[in-house]
This record gives sequence, C-alpha cells and structure tokens, in this order.
Amino acid sequence: MRLLPLLGGLWLTTALAQPPDTPTPFDYLDTSPERIAVNHGVGIQLPVPGQFNGLGEHHYTSLFEHQPFAISVTGYQHEDLLLAVHAERLEDNAGSLHYDYLTPTTLNGIPFYQQEHCIEFSRSMVDNAQDLRFFRAAGFDFSPGVYLRQYFKTSVDGNADVVITLAQKTDSCSPIAVNKGFKARFSSKVMHYVKPVQTESAEHRLQQPPIRHAQ
Repeated sequence: MRLLPLLGGLWLTTALAQPPDTPTPFDYLDTSPERIAVNHGVGIQLPVPGQFNGLGEHHYTSLFEHQPFAISVTGYQHEDLLLAVHAERLEDNAGSLHYDYLTPTTLNGIPFYQQEHCIEFSRSMVDNAQDLRFFRAAGFDFSPGVYLRQYFKTSVDGNADVVITLAQKTDSCSPIAVNKGFKARFSSKVMHYVKPVQTESAEHRLQQPPIRHAQ
C-alpha cells in the first residue's frame, strides 16, 4: 500500500503485476503486540495502540518504476482502522530513494514526507497487490473505499525507507462521505494512534567514528 500519484490523479500500488508469492530471505521488521521496530537503516519505532490487533507480517519483492524493492510489511487493525508499516530496501543499492516531491511535515517531532487521499479499490487492484492481498486475507476489507494518510522517511544513503499508513474504511470517496468533518475526525485519530519514535539506526551507528581510549 505504498501509494504514489500516477497519470494525473490515478493512484496505483507499487505491487501491481508482481510475480507469484515466493519465500524471501529478509525481514526488516521486529514486531510485537506493543511495538513495530524497523531494522534496515531507518531508525524508527512505532508503539502499537492497545486497541489494535496484529495481522502478521509479509515479506516480498516488487518492481516500482523499474527499481527492485525488497519489502517487509505488517499491519494492526482496530474496527475500521488499519495501521500499517512498510520497510523497504532497494535491492540494487542505487541510493535513489527520496520523497521531496511530497509535502514535508513532522510527526511526533520527527521529519517525514506526507500524502493523504481516498481510494475506491477494485477487486482486481487488491488481487494484484501482494500487500493489499495479504491484509485482505488477514481480515481487513478494502471495499468499498479507504481514506488514508501516509508518512515516508528514507535512510541517509537513500537505499531504504519506511512508510507508515493509517487507513480508515469509508462508504465511498465522494465529498459527501469524505467531508470536512470526516477529515477532521480522521486527523484526530492519526494524532492519537500514530506516534513514531526516532531511534539510532544501524546505518547511523556504522557512520560513527571509532572510540579512542586514553593510553
């Protein structure tokens, strides 16, 4: 559910037209009922609100704009809300990940890039996206519509990112359903439930100068 704008307003998932599910040798997330920790170069932990139930993890590879990604995703559900985290790495180490074309913001004092939108997912869109298919199988139904806000953050070397998503089901994406009141209530839920914590990433530790002990 890493979503970016294409074709003048059409929103598509990165995982469209992927090969069948295959075992993967990586896991970029450390999860528990209480927290999600990213372990691949972006130092972020996300406490899990007590009301949310875990949906498990999924690990897969995908191409997005001809770039090969290795992706770990997890999700937690509470009623009509889905809290999801994608941890992604470029398999070719091209160092080209950036989101400076999105809106800069801060979340819990941490810099991110943000996007927000409503999507009416067709069955075929979910069928062809590994992450959406995984969430559907775990119990989160994306129909008829989902309103979501996403926060993007990359590693210093541009080879890894984390995407935090809060999504809420809606009857449709019409202005009647997604009105100012809906958006205000949704923003309150984001502020209440999504509180990431900055941690020292493995990448950051590797860049620190060695400690020199007194002789």
